[in-house]
Amino acid sequence: MRETLHFFDNAESKIVHVGIITGNSKIIHASGKVRIDSLDHHGIFNADTKKYSHNLRMIKRIIS
Repeated sequence: MRETLHFFDNAESKIVHVGIITGNSKIIHASGKVRIDSLDHHGIFNADTKKYSHNLRMIKRIIS
């Protein structure tokens, strides 16, 4: 699997969050606590709150 970092911004377009894709449109990230949430082209979807918690800004592939 190719690992990628996904960067998320706030309303002022500043990067405020980062996560690692685990596959199957899931992302592991820490926002208060470590979570595994769904990810799509809009951002991170929190199933508990039924809302997007972070807006996707860019994707960067890690080459090892």
